[in-house]
Amino acid sequence: MAWGPGIIEPIMKEATINEPALIGDLMLNSVWESGRKAFFDTRITNADAISNGSRTWSAISQSHSHEKHQKYDRAAEDLRASFVPLVVSCDGAVGKEYAGFLKKTADKLSQKWSRSYGKILGWLRVQVQISIINAVSMRIRGTRKKIRGVGCEDGAGMFEVSD
Repeated sequence: MAWGPGIIEPIMKEATINEPALIGDLMLNSVWESGRKAFFDTRITNADAISNGSRTWSAISQSHSHEKHQKYDRAAEDLRASFVPLVVSCDGAVGKEYAGFLKKTADKLSQKWSRSYGKILGWLRVQVQISIINAVSMRIRGTRKKIRGVGCEDGAGMFEVSD
């Protein structure tokens, strides 16, 4: 949309005998610098979890961002690319770097669509909220896709039992 076609689940580092492949969630071109790739990896966390104790959302999101940077920065540097962790709580609070990415995207789309920056940013935030609700719901309930057997939907595969 704003950045052209992206790649979902890009391989940032191939697997070796000792290490599994390093796969991001998304790769986009020219987000921060013209011609430079940007890799993103998401983390949805429960800020109210007991394990977070009395830490603030800022501290929680910083901790998760730091973990992601530890894991992905070197691979991104080897590819001459940037890396941004998209940390968000299941309540919808976004981390500092995610907020920056949303603002950059809103700026780009407001120019492209000739709409106000504020309206685009609000729309993006709603889209993120809906995506979080869907992701959390899928995690709790499982798939929404109907699973059916072969040949039994209309009863044609059934045999008749007579008395």
